[in-house]
Amino acid sequence: FIYHNVKTSAVQLSDPRGSSQLAEGEDPLPSGWTTAKDDDGDTYFVDHNTGITTYADPRLELPEDVPQHELP
Repeated sequence: FIYHNVKTSAVQLSDPRGSSQLAEGEDPLPSGWTTAKDDDGDTYFVDHNTGITTYADPRLELPEDVPQHELP
């Protein structure tokens, strides 16, 4: 992957999000996943592989009926 900052046009090979998103002792997210915060401050998960967002942690086994949303 090459990371491109659209505001500054900077390009870098290392992930600019770093590993600071993980709490101590937390397992890493699957490849292509990140976390984000909604307007209420709740954490949700973004799958950049498929463009889907969900509040369900992808590191846990969950039922298939957990709501998911496509990115705009």
